[in-house]
Amino acid sequence: MRNKHILEENRKKNPFKQKDSASDKTELIKKMRAIQKSHESVNQEEVNEKSDMDYKKLYKEQKKLNEKLQKELIQISTQAKRDKKELSNKNNKLKDAHRMQHSLIEEINSLKNGESDLIKKYEERLTQAYQDIEWLNEKLDEEVLKSKQFRTYEKRYKSSLNTINQLKDNLNQLKETAEQLEERLVEKTKGMKTLESKIYKKDEKIEYYKSFYDKFYEKQSLIDPEQMLNDLYERMDESNYNRFKSVSKLVKKYRSLSKFYSFSQTERVNVFGYLKKCEGGYQLASTHGETYQIRIHIEESSDESDKPARGILNDDGTVDIVLTYEDETAFKTDEETHRVRRKKSISKESAVEYAYIGNFKVLIISSRDGKKFTDRLRLHGLQVEWMDGFNKLKETKNMMISADIVLACADSASHDIIYHVANQGNDPKYQVLFNPNEDTIVSRTIYAKHQLFN
Repeated sequence: MRNKHILEENRKKNPFKQKDSASDKTELIKKMRAIQKSHESVNQEEVNEKSDMDYKKLYKEQKKLNEKLQKELIQISTQAKRDKKELSNKNNKLKDAHRMQHSLIEEINSLKNGESDLIKKYEERLTQAYQDIEWLNEKLDEEVLKSKQFRTYEKRYKSSLNTINQLKDNLNQLKETAEQLEERLVEKTKGMKTLESKIYKKDEKIEYYKSFYDKFYEKQSLIDPEQMLNDLYERMDESNYNRFKSVSKLVKKYRSLSKFYSFSQTERVNVFGYLKKCEGGYQLASTHGETYQIRIHIEESSDESDKPARGILNDDGTVDIVLTYEDETAFKTDEETHRVRRKKSISKESAVEYAYIGNFKVLIISSRDGKKFTDRLRLHGLQVEWMDGFNKLKETKNMMISADIVLACADSASHDIIYHVANQGNDPKYQVLFNPNEDTIVSRTIYAKHQLFN
């Protein structure tokens, strides 16, 4: 019965396979009958032989089909055993579940009947628990909000902490720098003290040499130049004549001064210009655009083209060159100084006219004749301030900063001020004057002007 049942299930699962087998057999029989009918006239022996071949073929096919069905039957039988075992296990589990269910029902009924008070207490506690949960949720929301605020504060704190740490690092670096600077300051202070000591000793030497040279020049001024020239003349010979190369400059200066002072200051007319080479010598192209033929010119070098020079105008319109300049600034200063002097001395009877020098700011440092120098420079259009030469160096420095030109009179100012002015390098803004008068104050102002503004 069981095998029959399995076969039935297998047939239900594979209905097409059985149907196909039956249809194949029917089809074969039909073919065989058709063959028999169509070959009735054929020799019976051939018919039988062919029929045997068809039968064998059919037998082989049927055998294969049977083997295939046998294998499927074995598989179905094996699967059926597995299903039966699985079913048995499930039935056992179901029985255990029924017993457990029965036991639980009895236990529940016992709990319902014997422990109703406990259930009520449980329900009360459950209600209270729900209330506590709601309260805790409210507290949790508050704590979450506080946590967010705390995180915000924490971020700010971390940022502030980073800033503080950075400031600490900067402060430490500044402390280290300050310590280094303090050490350097101590070294500098020691060096300054040593330097001040050296300066003091040098100042003493300078004062000594100054007094020595003053005495020397006083003695030199008593010597007759004629006697000195005679001595030099006697001393010059074949062995040392090369040491007398500068005698030509002395001769030129003598002839220039001789020519220059052969006229009175009011009679001579100075012409300032530049030497231009032409056929047969040089011409003087003046700064005002005129060109003059040169009558007297003592040459110093092979080529003096474009060199600045000063000449004296003769009655015939020619000029005599009395001085050539190696420095352009000295040339412009000399030209402007002579122009200022000429305007001043044009007429003593009428009001004196002072040439305009500029509108820049000049500071005069002197404890003597400061007002006189100030008044004179103001007549030439300048802005002038005067400071006593023995004021404090700090105050004087502040005045120097605002000035365009600083004129410090060495004979009437403190050593600190003169030392400070003299140590400004080659800056033409700062000028030191020795034993100045009004004309030297004007000349040095013009010189500094050309150095600074041209």
